[in-house]
Amino acid sequence: PEAKIYIVGKNPPRTLKRRAADDVIVTGYVDDVRPYASKAGVYVVPLRMGSGTRLKILEGLAMRKAIVTTTIGCEGLDVVDGEHVAIADDPARFAEKVIELLVNTQKNKKLADNGYKKVRSKYDWDVITSTMNEALDSIFNEKFSSV
Repeated sequence: PEAKIYIVGKNPPRTLKRRAADDVIVTGYVDDVRPYASKAGVYVVPLRMGSGTRLKILEGLAMRKAIVTTTIGCEGLDVVDGEHVAIADDPARFAEKVIELLVNTQKNKKLADNGYKKVRSKYDWDVITSTMNEALDSIFNEKFSSV
């Protein structure tokens, strides 16, 4: 009951705006989400539909935040439920996981640390650049080795 939730993102639906209260703050668009994320005890990404890159998850991992998301929310990312993020698709189970991470600081820290290590080892720009260069070198060498 003492928790506050900040819902940050552009174009929140009217139904969501109407639910705003002292403990439910709907910001709408912000220039920089980092101040909100840095204060968060848990980073919540409750996506139920969508496509594209899951940048919200990568941002949260890079900020060393414990994340609760859905299967769709982390689709395509190399993360494991209970190791890097907490995943729940059922609303009641989702809420339970958020509460668990708010009260269990040890589990919260473990998830945040593991997620941070994962994002640094797999999604850091240096890692991505190196992987891309290796792929391009391989293509180039294969193409021109027979010439």
